[in-house]
Amino acid sequence: MNRPKLVKSIAGVIATLAVLIWALAGWLWPDVTDEVKSWLTYNQPGQYFVASVADGDTITVSNGGDSFVVRLIGVDTPETHHPNKPVQCYGEEAGDYLDKLLAGEVVRLEADPASDETDRYDRKLRYVYRSSDNLFINKHLVERGYGVSYKSFEHSKLPSFNRAEQTAMDDNLGLWSACEPFLNQYGVYETEPAG
Repeated sequence: MNRPKLVKSIAGVIATLAVLIWALAGWLWPDVTDEVKSWLTYNQPGQYFVASVADGDTITVSNGGDSFVVRLIGVDTPETHHPNKPVQCYGEEAGDYLDKLLAGEVVRLEADPASDETDRYDRKLRYVYRSSDNLFINKHLVERGYGVSYKSFEHSKLPSFNRAEQTAMDDNLGLWSACEPFLNQYGVYETEPAG
């Protein structure tokens, strides 16, 4: 094996071991996870640690030195913290599910050239992929019925999100079975207040 290939192979093994150590440390010793998270995020460019989940479609990420709020592109989940709306049916479930998917995880973020960089609340608009298995979180939430396709804002994956929404609706998944979704004035489904 030539030297450049050997160096690449060794680097790949080291990166894989770092991820395994991080996962093992978080499982065996939750109190050391912060140090491991910091090391991992500083040494894995383009990767972000999920610092917190605000609700079903909003997270805070950190790369060790910088943290910011991300609004998931293309998905709208029932409200739990909206200043002008009550908690909606399936909002708590959507937030809990996103927390289950992303708590303590490292993610890769992707901007969409067809979408804005930020929303009116200055949250970065991004597609989110879980690094451990490349799960496309935004679409997954729609596919499982935890959210709906957010048609109010243009993005390049809108047709596939609309198909995912139709499939979840046809299969009566998540909010489609637990709530009574209705189309709002923007042509986006939302749910009634939780009761």
